[in-house]
Amino acid sequence: MVNNDRVLSGRIEKVFGEVYSRESDAIFRFCLLRTSDREVALDFTQDTFMRFWNSLVLEKEIKNHRTFLFTIARNVVIDWYRKKKAFSLETLMEGNGEDGRSSFQLVAPENVELEVEAGFLIDKI
Repeated sequence: MVNNDRVLSGRIEKVFGEVYSRESDAIFRFCLLRTSDREVALDFTQDTFMRFWNSLVLEKEIKNHRTFLFTIARNVVIDWYRKKKAFSLETLMEGNGEDGRSSFQLVAPENVELEVEAGFLIDKI
């Protein structure tokens, strides 16, 4: 039994190492694009791979590692937006943008990802 556990552990480490070296940069860029914060993106990349490791240890069936990782990363980002601190309306209305408009915007939870991408693209343009 102990020998069997070592073989399984070695296989998990090999798969994890290969997938990490192949996909970690793409997962980081995905998280960075959606958060616009390098430190948060690094944390999310780490969290994504920790969840991937746990899935490998639990021997979950994973048909496509890349798709599985991006699904995890997407869910991590969505959870982060859902948990973000709420600000008072007065605080939001006080901070006006450079064009004089209020920085306060209403965004439906299902549109948060799209809103972040749009904001990122507008900033780049």
